[in-house]
Amino acid sequence: MQQVHEQQFVVERYYIPIFEVIPSAPAYVLDSDVKYTSGVTTSFHRSRVLNGNTTVQVHARPVNTSIRSYRLVSEEHPPWSHQFSNDVNLDDVRSAVGSRSLAGWVVRVTTSVHNYFMGETRRSFIETRIIRAQLKFEFSGAKTVVFKPGMPFEGHVYVMYDDNQALSPEKLSGANLIIRPVVTTSNGQLKTLPEVIVPAKGEYLINSKGSNKKKYGADFKHWMERQAEDAEFGQFRRTGVYHFRVYANAIKMTATYKDEEGDKATAEMRAVAFYSPNEMYIHVGTSTEKGRLGENAVIHLRSNFEFQVYSYVVVSKGLVIHGSTETHPHPTKLVTFSIPVSSEMAPTFKLVAMVVSPVGELVADSVTIPVQSFNLESPSAIRRGETLGVRLMAVNNLKEEVMALIVLEASDDYLFVETDDDGEVEHYRPNLVGERQHMVAVPLSYREVYLPIAPQVEQGTITIKIRTISQIRRQVFDIDLDILPEGATVTRYNSLLLDLKNRAHVLRFLDIPVEESPIIPYSKFRRYVFGSPRASVTLCGDVFGPVFPSTPISTDSLLSRSLHGTKANLYNLASTLWSLHYLRLTNQLKSRVLYRGLNTMNVQMAELMRLYNYDGSFIAQKASDPSVWVTTWVIRVLGQSQFQDWENHYFVDRGLLGNSDQWILTNQKRDGTFEDDDYPFPLEIQSVRNATRKIALTAHVLIGLHQCSEGLEGSLKVLTATAKSRAVNYLERSMSRLTDPYEVAIVTYALTLTNSPAKESAFNAMHKIRREGEGMIPNVWGHVNIIGQGAGQAVLQLKVQYGIDWEELNDVPKRRYFDLSIDENYSHFGNKSHVTIEACIRWLATDEAKTSGPTTLEVETPSGSSNPMPTS
Repeated sequence: MQQVHEQQFVVERYYIPIFEVIPSAPAYVLDSDVKYTSGVTTSFHRSRVLNGNTTVQVHARPVNTSIRSYRLVSEEHPPWSHQFSNDVNLDDVRSAVGSRSLAGWVVRVTTSVHNYFMGETRRSFIETRIIRAQLKFEFSGAKTVVFKPGMPFEGHVYVMYDDNQALSPEKLSGANLIIRPVVTTSNGQLKTLPEVIVPAKGEYLINSKGSNKKKYGADFKHWMERQAEDAEFGQFRRTGVYHFRVYANAIKMTATYKDEEGDKATAEMRAVAFYSPNEMYIHVGTSTEKGRLGENAVIHLRSNFEFQVYSYVVVSKGLVIHGSTETHPHPTKLVTFSIPVSSEMAPTFKLVAMVVSPVGELVADSVTIPVQSFNLESPSAIRRGETLGVRLMAVNNLKEEVMALIVLEASDDYLFVETDDDGEVEHYRPNLVGERQHMVAVPLSYREVYLPIAPQVEQGTITIKIRTISQIRRQVFDIDLDILPEGATVTRYNSLLLDLKNRAHVLRFLDIPVEESPIIPYSKFRRYVFGSPRASVTLCGDVFGPVFPSTPISTDSLLSRSLHGTKANLYNLASTLWSLHYLRLTNQLKSRVLYRGLNTMNVQMAELMRLYNYDGSFIAQKASDPSVWVTTWVIRVLGQSQFQDWENHYFVDRGLLGNSDQWILTNQKRDGTFEDDDYPFPLEIQSVRNATRKIALTAHVLIGLHQCSEGLEGSLKVLTATAKSRAVNYLERSMSRLTDPYEVAIVTYALTLTNSPAKESAFNAMHKIRREGEGMIPNVWGHVNIIGQGAGQAVLQLKVQYGIDWEELNDVPKRRYFDLSIDENYSHFGNKSHVTIEACIRWLATDEAKTSGPTTLEVETPSGSSNPMPTS
């Protein structure tokens, strides 16, 4: 049955006024303040010159009363001015209303401006609420709480004004917070634990512990600790809420607040021990602040006894969602595991963990984790011409149906694609609109909503803004989307060195290696796809290249290649390491960048250890055999990553380096060479002649042993020195027969590092085969003017990319190493949304190596398609 409701409303024309009166004043002031200032700005049409008189009235009324309760405090007539201010004296307000305290009162300042010429009067008012200056300082929760002895006890202490208004960050920045925990031991004695102190901003706990300024390392360590303190206490200084954690058996906690304005407050809380007949407890915590659909929640289970088997259940809305029993490989007191977050877990879920103690007692604990109700799902990049499909999932856990409004904000960068009732669209003539508002009814459980969006730019990054509004909450989503050009990408580089050591000005040119037009006369083919060319310029110092092009650094951001395995992890770790050192040595290292970089290195180190064998060797991939080449590269990078000032955040075990070094030494031959017959080497050190491959590998191993030798100890250090000497002797004997540029370069580098007497002759040999020249790329579309000013040296690089759709225009190597055949099968349903891709790869250069070694196959699928695990 349809129902029609009509409502009439008035539509009036709006004319821009000749002048307006815009007031300003603080929203809250304290009843202890003497006065506060309100301001007025008059905005008028530029073609008019205004003059007139001004009236300022001050009224006051109690909170939660009608406007009829306003009482006149004062009336003034200040001179006409475009912008003026007025001081509201709170003592005058007290006298006018007859109240000793103004806490809970509202003061209204009304400004009337009358224009003589127009005969018009404009009025405006602004209200300020007066709040009590008394502080409320309390522990969150009940006055007496229950905790488990020996387990982490966490809580919050907060400070605010008496009427629940937050303190300003300026006031909190000058405050000190001290928490004194007093515990009761099993025999009834009281013991005071170390105080938890939050110093004022600019003060540091490390200062009270003394400092050692004899060396840079100590100063840098203190600097890092100060940055960590600022991060730890930042929440309290912004919001007035502090999160603490202590370990004890019975607790009485006293907190004291004191700021630079002289305000003081105290709070007290008692905690009693949870009863357990055998004093055995477990504690469940999480490092996931808010669960997200499709991601994992990390759970930490801790106990005061050793266990191997543990069970848990996930409960949401009174229903058991999931349950499992897990077994740890060995007895432990701490275990970390993760669980996937599903839509059934929204808006919150509780995980209950259970462990059977050694005496047969079932011990349990739980943790509650909130889940975000609205999820957004979208690809991060699409090709030019593709339509973006954004999927919104609205989760409703109430018994009633919930209405939600979805708003796609208007933008010049994208438009909404309208569809008919069956979801069909005219592909070549879609109906595109700007802002789109969509009301949906979300039943119990969830509902998916799809937003088809058509980007309106050729290439680049756009931001799509979506708002969701319901009776429960409001969320705003900003989706960053990269628009990529069409065609297979071809990349060209052109670089030069800007040398300003001897002059203050230099003028250079860079050719643009792409045609101005893609059209080939009298041909159906094109030089490149229309709209695909793009270029970027990178400028960096002559010592180090671009620093942190992405966070974290990866082969994708530096090499535009997705690589995996040991080589990729080592490349990412080394790039992060030297980027941090470069910033440190040039005084550009910020604490935020440092901690993020060290955390990334720890993750990369963990990925690296997955491919470590207990005999000290490393493998390139899970199915590979141990490799001298790979293991040498590992100890080379890890040996260089050791830095004393960072060891509290990133640490490399010297025992690990020693084991790997010892395994490498077992593969040295009598003549000093190193061989790795079963491992397929990278193409740059492969050669038709097996002897030259040994030279490159021996130089590579010599460099690795040299970089990690400082961390070795005892007899292993002596054995390593002997192995290095034998390798140096072999390379010195091999210099006369080297012709390949790569071999000459790596041997020269190895001999220079080890300070060999032959390093000069090796350098001369490398210098003779150098190649110099400029203008090797023809000028096909103009050039880029480079004007350099200043002092020093810098490297400038022009990167030009364009897309092609003709195989003959693709770059090919001098020799064909792989044979690749592709077979694509599209489904006949779902708008061909299911595609099966079969790729057959064959190694062709069997005369150089039996197998290719680790190889990456890149398969680009339509944007938004999910990629299940490949099968072979």
